[in-house]
Amino acid sequence: MTEAVLSDNESAKPAGGDARRKSGVLKEAAARVSVLPGKFHARQKLLLAALVQNPNVVEAAQAAGVAHSTAHRWLQEPFFQEELARQREAVLTEALEGVKTLASRAAGELGRLLETKDERLRRQVCNDILQHTLKVRELEDLERRIAALEKERAKEALAGNSKKGNGERGGVHDVAQKD
Repeated sequence: MTEAVLSDNESAKPAGGDARRKSGVLKEAAARVSVLPGKFHARQKLLLAALVQNPNVVEAAQAAGVAHSTAHRWLQEPFFQEELARQREAVLTEALEGVKTLASRAAGELGRLLETKDERLRRQVCNDILQHTLKVRELEDLERRIAALEKERAKEALAGNSKKGNGERGGVHDVAQKD
């Protein structure tokens, strides 16, 4: 594992007018970075948290109190890139879970609006429901088709491996050379 070395002039304190508030928010976010102990030090955790909130490296580095050159150097490290991707995925997953909850409530509201006396509103609600239903059907159909293609490709790959295992050869690289 590669451990980045910080220069003495780098501080974990963000600069700016509301530095204390930003520092507190970043420290809380950095504390939530669930990585193996010892893998990242405090300033790297602060930078990870800042980059999850702001993809601009220079601004995130400033918010985390890390020199932008150090931030760029850390971003070249595969373990740092992997953790940043994992953290961003976790934030997205959490946000999507919230949207799913709201979608359920929205669907309920649309259903209740079907009972309105206002014909134009009822017609619009019906159109919205039908459009969303068709979109869901389309996505489900695409998922089924992709799954079928993946299954077929897996079968072909297995068939190809079993042929090679039986001594059958094929392809450009398997042509026998004559002396």
